[in-house]
Amino acid sequence: MGVVGLVASVLLILGFGAWIARRVARPVRRAASAAAEVAKGDFEVRLPEVGAGEVAALAAAFNSMTRALEAGRETLVEQNERLQESERHKSDLISMVSHELRTPLSSVLGFTSLLLQRDFPPEERRRYLQIVDTEARRLAALAEDFLDVRLLEEGRFDLDLEPVELVTLVREQVLLFFGNSGSPHRLSLEVPPEAVVVDGDRDRLAQVIGNLFSNAIKYSPEGGAIGAQVRIVRDRARLSVTDDGIGIPREHHDRVFERFFRAGAASKGIPGTGIGLAVARDIVTAHGGEMGFRSVEGHGSTFWVELPLSRTDAARESAPRPAVQPHTRAR
Repeated sequence: MGVVGLVASVLLILGFGAWIARRVARPVRRAASAAAEVAKGDFEVRLPEVGAGEVAALAAAFNSMTRALEAGRETLVEQNERLQESERHKSDLISMVSHELRTPLSSVLGFTSLLLQRDFPPEERRRYLQIVDTEARRLAALAEDFLDVRLLEEGRFDLDLEPVELVTLVREQVLLFFGNSGSPHRLSLEVPPEAVVVDGDRDRLAQVIGNLFSNAIKYSPEGGAIGAQVRIVRDRARLSVTDDGIGIPREHHDRVFERFFRAGAASKGIPGTGIGLAVARDIVTAHGGEMGFRSVEGHGSTFWVELPLSRTDAARESAPRPAVQPHTRAR
């Protein structure tokens, strides 16, 4: 009996040792190996959460740690990418601003100095002053663009809403860009006979419309045709501006409304900051509207804006009707 008991004890000890090795030692070695992988930077390693209570708890704690480390690494990678993108934008912005400011500043300083040093005939002096005025307005527009970006980023972009007759506003911008500027572009304007009233900030909406006309002119060949149309689509007013310019490559469509993105326009000698469209879309969105585009490279683009019609019947009834025929052409 003693021998049998001794043999049984040995077998129990061996079995218990095997159980310890299988249920405790092996998971601990696996955890040590996984910890070494984590130390090398592999945060995707996971341990099976099985085994004795303490061992399973250890595996669960290890997996929780690696998930947290992986999430932290992803956050750091995203932050690093944003910082790198921000640095690239900052570098591009400095380069762009220095380039965009240099030309108008040189014109203003040069012609002002010339006018102060010499006497010119009235017509020639007026022509120089017009150049100075144009370049000064260009500088003011650049300053306004950067101010708008700052206001949008800080969430201080306020709107002064009132009933606005969209056709009248579009016609005002047509006169500004095509009526008195001697633009060589041909404009075809199509508007409905009835008033189109929206609730909006008149100055901001004029900024959006002006941006669409300005881009159509800049990206179209000299003498190219530009079409503008205002119509009512269900309960929304829709303005679209079409040009027959260079168009936008398909691979750039996703970045058209990205701030400071110009899709190679600078290399083609087309002026601009890449801010206007981004600000315009933010303005339209703030009005509860939408802005989009269709474009084919080499065949021009159509940018459109949709705004909710005014819900105030009194505003629609009191709004001035378009004073001219629905189909007009301007040069």
